[in-house]
Amino acid sequence: MEKLDQKYGCTPALLSLAWVLHQGDDVAPIPEGKRRNTRLAVREKLYKSSILKAKEILQFKMMKTGLANKIEEKGVMVESLMATERDAAESVASLERLKMRRKKLTKKLKRKIKDFQKLQALDAELTLEMSSP
Repeated sequence: MEKLDQKYGCTPALLSLAWVLHQGDDVAPIPEGKRRNTRLAVREKLYKSSILKAKEILQFKMMKTGLANKIEEKGVMVESLMATERDAAESVASLERLKMRRKKLTKKLKRKIKDFQKLQALDAELTLEMSSP
């Protein structure tokens, strides 16, 4: 270690720190102080940062869940609107069929009324012919 210290012109502590930092982004140096207060401070910082990280994760999950619920609600609303649109289209088609049926029945009824009126006229003529000597 002393040879490397001399080669790079740094203290063993700096060389150790450089080595740890070179291991990757997922490795972080935790300085270990000689005093108990330093170790407690490091632990406290780690504890606070882990609590903050947990809160961030929880908030993210809640936000993600909330978004998922909203997306699901929107999907249900869209399905409901589509079903309503289908029902409305079916109702319009049914109404058109009823109008056509009504029109046909009205024509048929008018023909029957004319036929009945003709029969009444014929009946009146026959009655008149039979009553005259």
